[in-house]
Amino acid sequence: SGSSIQKNIMPVLYFGVWLAALLFWELLLRICISGGIRPGNLTFLAFLPAEALFLTVLSGLFKNHRVISGICNIVLALGLSVYYFAQLVYFRVAGSLLPVGMIGMGDKAVEDFGWTIQGVLVGSLILVPLILLPVIAIGLLSLKKGLFSGKENADHLVLGGYALWLRPVCLILAALLWIVGSFSLALFGRGRDSAWYVYHSELSDTDTSAERIGALTTTIVELYIYQFGQGRDLSQTVNSGINMEALELPDKGREEQEADTAVKTESDGSENASEPEEVFVPVARQNDQIDFHALAGMAEDENTKVLCEYFASRKPTETNEYTGLFEGYNLVYLCCEAFSGYGIDPQITPTLYKMANNGIVLDNFYNSFPNITTNGEFAFATSLWPDVSRSASNGVVAGSFPQSAGVFMPYGLGDLLAADGVNCYAYHNYRGDYYMRDYSWPNLGYPNDNMKFMGRGMVFSNPWPASDLEMLEQSADDYVNDDRFHAYYMTFSGHGPYDDTNYMFRKNIGKVRELAGDRYKNEYCLGYFCGEYELELAMEYLLQRLEEAGQLEKTVIVLIGDHFPYYLPDEAVKEFNGGSMPDSITRSRSTCIIYNAGMSEPIHSDVPCCNVDILPTILNLFNIDFDSRLLMGTDIFSDGVHRARLYNGSFVTKYLTYDRTTGDKEWSADAAGMSEDELEAYSEAMLDYTESEYAVSLGMIENNFYFYVWKNAGLLSAEEIEAETAREKKGKSVYQSREAADKAKAEEEARKKAEQEALENGEVIPGGEGEQPPADTQQPAPAENAAPAPETAPAPAPTEQAQPAPTEPATPAPEG
Repeated sequence: SGSSIQKNIMPVLYFGVWLAALLFWELLLRICISGGIRPGNLTFLAFLPAEALFLTVLSGLFKNHRVISGICNIVLALGLSVYYFAQLVYFRVAGSLLPVGMIGMGDKAVEDFGWTIQGVLVGSLILVPLILLPVIAIGLLSLKKGLFSGKENADHLVLGGYALWLRPVCLILAALLWIVGSFSLALFGRGRDSAWYVYHSELSDTDTSAERIGALTTTIVELYIYQFGQGRDLSQTVNSGINMEALELPDKGREEQEADTAVKTESDGSENASEPEEVFVPVARQNDQIDFHALAGMAEDENTKVLCEYFASRKPTETNEYTGLFEGYNLVYLCCEAFSGYGIDPQITPTLYKMANNGIVLDNFYNSFPNITTNGEFAFATSLWPDVSRSASNGVVAGSFPQSAGVFMPYGLGDLLAADGVNCYAYHNYRGDYYMRDYSWPNLGYPNDNMKFMGRGMVFSNPWPASDLEMLEQSADDYVNDDRFHAYYMTFSGHGPYDDTNYMFRKNIGKVRELAGDRYKNEYCLGYFCGEYELELAMEYLLQRLEEAGQLEKTVIVLIGDHFPYYLPDEAVKEFNGGSMPDSITRSRSTCIIYNAGMSEPIHSDVPCCNVDILPTILNLFNIDFDSRLLMGTDIFSDGVHRARLYNGSFVTKYLTYDRTTGDKEWSADAAGMSEDELEAYSEAMLDYTESEYAVSLGMIENNFYFYVWKNAGLLSAEEIEAETAREKKGKSVYQSREAADKAKAEEEARKKAEQEALENGEVIPGGEGEQPPADTQQPAPAENAAPAPETAPAPAPTEQAQPAPTEPATPAPEG
């Protein structure tokens, strides 16, 4: 009968409907965020059948209650449409798709993003009817009667209930289809840029994964890893036998050619040959106390052993002609919200323009990150790569910077400069608990008493985004008159959106329009300059104060952006790029400022470099001892391997530009003299180098590798080891639970209040003034020839002055 036929084919009908719906949503999302579909990325189709069949299992649950069953179908479809719409909104807010590891920050995102999300939501409403099309279709099919003609089945639905025994069958088939789909990816290649590799690699990031295997598939994989854990096996991702000769071959060949030319020139003019110049003898930047081969033999777990073997294979960089150029100078180190080359204009931001075109000018600098402040800041501050993989850990907040608060970090700038007698300070014009900077910054050598945040030592006329100028005005007096100082800043004024909902837009748009004239037509371009103009005023003020204090020529100012200004719409990006839309690599090209007013002329470098390369470059310029093998960046003036790596594994070298998103490789004119075999060897070696370096960086934080090295290489005393172990234990317990963090904060405030009362009464209490703190909170003294261990990071003290109400209505929003 028609009734029995319909029941038998019902799972097939559901399967077809869900397959069509998922395909529609995936294609719509791709078109909205990237403008189209690349044929090479159609591999996402491999998992749609399994997902459609799983949805079939959840459909038509109430065979004898067609209305309830239909409503359930509609709710399921509506849930999926909300998922895809949420991904689209998140992409427009944050510049990438939503990783499962960031879900732990959901409450803060809702609390702090507030009004910025509203603007994006309004702008995205036009897509709601499109996204709801599958919901409407499924609703109609679930409630409409009569798939077949004839009176006997007039009460049956197009999409109705079906036999219960078919559901486990469909579930088993769905699992089999998933397995088949995963194996079928190998048919399209198993290379490093293949969908098969992206699916199986624990290092894959959310955006690359979604591009290759689909957004929903990526979320399912990340949810599985988040719930059950994948366990990082460094032996599968780290290669200690990288073909370094292949990487060095092009440069060696060029050096030999230049040497031959020099010999010929000298022989031609032998009669008037000048006296030979003094020969510079380079010195390897490594700590001879660290024997990685011996440390590998002592390792008790496989990952630590892999790390030791990798570092044993690394070649250290050497001192060079620029070593010590700024030795003994002061340092101001700024990570600036959404700063980029777009914000540099001789009329609108003349101070930034002067700083960017003088001092040390990096003509081939790339900002590695499209979004998320804490990632770019972490790379800039530590020369380590943050974890942006699908296996990223998640706790109170996501991100490698806050996670680093619970491990030993001896190469923080504050630690290294403090060991040289420099007073170190740190400032941020937003809350100190966001990304847990009040815990991670002290771990890099910035004493709690020398840190200021919004509501903790600084007040602002408007809290979102707070003024960079006001931050400088409230902090410069702390250090400008010191004999030697280092100030670290994380700015905020450049945060989007770049329209009249933003306080910086309302504050500066009149002046920006006056300075811009008719040179920028797009309103969002002018809106972006409104935030950068506030940074301009802050830098103008800083230079003025340094000059008044007689410190300007003895101070180096380093300034980069944390990420690309992702709030800029495509039309604004096109205007900044002369009318064309840049690809993902070209748009990452940015500006890094290394400015010193005392330099008579700028020093230009065309070496490809990125965020992680700035710290080792500065350490070399300041002639500060460090082991270059333990940093992921490379001093730009050294002879090491130079490349600009982007967050997803794309990279730019002197010879090769590799786009991980597409798998495309573009060779430069400098590679013209290389054979096919040499090109292939170079490409594979650079891919090995780039992936291994990233995996190693993640492994260093996860396995507390610095502490293992310092402890077992004899760089810490027994007392220091005990104190650091106690500090880390406390730090991790605070990090792992917001409840624990709040409790620690309350205890610290109560302790300080009791201490203050005791001091007023002339008493001395344990841990108070006049008595050393207990061992579990005491920072170990630095061992000889070792960077000091980071000090404990207690929760911030109560604010002495209440934060004033904003001058204009504004809802706080987060950084980055």
